[in-house]
Amino acid sequence: MVDAYLLANAQGVLNRPTQARDIWNRILAKYPGLTIENYEWFLKQGLATDARVEPFVRGLKRAKVEE
Repeated sequence: MVDAYLLANAQGVLNRPTQARDIWNRILAKYPGLTIENYEWFLKQGLATDARVEPFVRGLKRAKVEE
C-alpha cells in the first residue's frame, strides 16, 4: 500500500493529476476510509515534523485527489 501511495504522490509532484487520481482511487478501493490527513498523521508519528512529512503528501494535495 505504501508504494502505491508514494507513486500517487510522485505523479502529483510531476504534475500528472489524472494518473495520481487513478492510483489514489485504486488505493481507496482497498482502503475506503483512507484520507490524506490520516496518512499525514501516521507519518507524523514517526517523522515528527511537518517539514519532514510535507514531501510525502505534497503531490496528492497538488493533484487534489480527494475532490
